[in-house]
Amino acid sequence: MPSMTRSSSERPSDRPAGARRRPSGRGRRAARVLVVLAALLVSGCGLRLETPAPTVPAAGPVERARAVAVADAQAVRSLADAARTGADAGVTAVLARTADDAASHLTALGGVYVSGLVGPTTAAAPPPTPTPTSPVTPVQRDTRAVVDLLVSAADRSRAAAVSVPDGPLARLLASITVSRLQDARALVAAAGLPADGTTEAPTPSTDIPSGASLPTAEVTQIVLIEDQAGFAEEVAAAWLDATARATVLARAERHRERAREWAVQASIDSTSRDPRRAAYALPFDPHDAGTAGALVATVETALASAYLTAVASSDPTPAQPTVPTTSTTVTTPPGPAPSATSTAPRTPATTPAAGARGLLITFADDAWATASTWGAAPSALPTVTPAARRPPA
Repeated sequence: MPSMTRSSSERPSDRPAGARRRPSGRGRRAARVLVVLAALLVSGCGLRLETPAPTVPAAGPVERARAVAVADAQAVRSLADAARTGADAGVTAVLARTADDAASHLTALGGVYVSGLVGPTTAAAPPPTPTPTSPVTPVQRDTRAVVDLLVSAADRSRAAAVSVPDGPLARLLASITVSRLQDARALVAAAGLPADGTTEAPTPSTDIPSGASLPTAEVTQIVLIEDQAGFAEEVAAAWLDATARATVLARAERHRERAREWAVQASIDSTSRDPRRAAYALPFDPHDAGTAGALVATVETALASAYLTAVASSDPTPAQPTVPTTSTTVTTPPGPAPSATSTAPRTPATTPAAGARGLLITFADDAWATASTWGAAPSALPTVTPAARRPPA
């Protein structure tokens, strides 16, 4: 009978019946990994709670400029509202408009940024403490505090507009600067605040610094609108009395000279690119003193708009710290209305007329103040205005 043999795979196990097979080393390692993963899943929330809370990144120059302007707008609105108590109807109306203008600035700037995270915040410098040099009533003292805050806030927004790298924000800040100075002048006149300086309007030089470079298209538009303003005011002057006529003719001459200076600076003087003409089509023809004044206001408004628009396309100038001055003057330009002056402390900031942007803001403020004197409606953001008409072909 042949013998039967079994292969090793068919041999009965040497383990006793019912005994469990011991896991291999690889199996034991896999089991440990599963246990660790399960523990991590169960305690995951606890691990996240132990990590540091997210914080607000450090603000850059654009956000810092915006945040300071927002804080100033809030402060002006609150102080103007508070100062209305006890004021007469005329002052109350200007204070109400000032508060409304500040609210418009706040909206245009995007409002108060709230991240919900823990981090440093950027706030405006506190308003200066008023130090009037002449006796004032309690109501005048409150109004003076608003004027002082408007002037110091205008200093800060001007400095930011000059140096901020964002062009559209620079234009907005420039417009806010002009608006704040407009409100300060109106409050000085309405409240009859004592004048601590000259009552004559500042007259910007017609000289254009060589460093005030702008794109050729912007300069060409400014040359055109300056020359148009000169022509229109020469026409308007014929309908005014002797005193107003002399004032307007002197201003027309400055416009003509400034147009020439800009053209020379941009190397377009007396070239085919020079937009100046012998005569221009007017927005409307004046027929008496009232319409003549309205014509002056119209061309000055267009000029202010052109200068503010050019701020966005001009290069920023790095902020240069300066030694703080003791005062800054807020004046009303010469014209048919009485002028007044306010002197307010100036906070340390930067050179107001630094670079091309500073010059543009100065010219815009000069034009807008003149337009207001001749009847232009106040505006929270004096930037959107009718464009000057081009001369006929």
